[in-house]
Amino acid sequence: MSKKKKYEDLLKDKSLFKKNTASGLLSKDANYRITFEDKKYFQDDIPIAKINIKPQVRQKIDTDSESYRELVESIRRRGVLQPIIVVKSVENGEYELVSGERRVTAAKECRYEFIPAVIFEDLTESDILEIQLIENLQREDLTTFEKALGLKTLAEKMFKVDTIDELIKLLSNKLFSKNNNSTSTVEVDTNYSINLRQIYRYVLLFAFPEDCIELVKNSSKFPVRVFDILYKYKNHPEITNIFKLIAEGKLNSTNLNTFLNKLDSNINKEEPAKKKRIRIYNKLKKIDTNFDELLKDDLIVKDKNKAEEIIKQIEYKLNRLKEKLFSK
Repeated sequence: MSKKKKYEDLLKDKSLFKKNTASGLLSKDANYRITFEDKKYFQDDIPIAKINIKPQVRQKIDTDSESYRELVESIRRRGVLQPIIVVKSVENGEYELVSGERRVTAAKECRYEFIPAVIFEDLTESDILEIQLIENLQREDLTTFEKALGLKTLAEKMFKVDTIDELIKLLSNKLFSKNNNSTSTVEVDTNYSINLRQIYRYVLLFAFPEDCIELVKNSSKFPVRVFDILYKYKNHPEITNIFKLIAEGKLNSTNLNTFLNKLDSNINKEEPAKKKRIRIYNKLKKIDTNFDELLKDDLIVKDKNKAEEIIKQIEYKLNRLKEKLFSK
């Protein structure tokens, strides 16, 4: 296996840059390749004060982390070795940062006025998003939520889908369909290849309720493997509590299945021992009528938490009923 090239070495590689146009930018991982035909670029030192930084994949930079402090010390001693990537504005001569926010922040801390940059003049918004996502997703300091959000955005761009349900269904078909012979790695427009299973595992997060997503967002390293395990429980009334236990470190991908088996056994105890064949229509019609009666009346809620809990249980049981009726 060949060693990965450093970014500064790639910039010197004549096979990547020819005739003052960018025929390709290769990120740190050679599995990801970004190509931009006929995009003009040049390299120069630019004023840090003229760089505009828009929100990227990373929610914030932890300036107290060990890796960031090491970066600051390295820049203080040796300067910025890896150029940032920017787009030059024709209107005001300023620069929009595409990649390298940590380096810019660290250089500011070291009181640098200029920083080396690869400067493009005509990247589209789509090109910029593509570079930012692929560059940032390889960072080790990204949280689980940041990586999941980045992969979701990248996958939506790759597969042109509008909803998380569409995306999960598409990925599931590509990965698990018996009639599908596609590989688990996808290459889009020869620009980059990425592991589908990795995308699938991370984007499952966004199928869960908002409370669960928020718990992951506020956790530095939430175990991503649990999303796959918990996916079929996403509508369970206890799902938020399960996420809380994982965020607190009381549950993990090792002991989660044991916990869920106990949860399932408790649900099964509530079901009758002998299953009877019943005509479902009349029973559903009766439930529907009861709901109609409820909606006609003026409702008084003394305990909103209890009412919300009961509604969650009803929703969960309705979903189980739908699966039982229509999944065959």
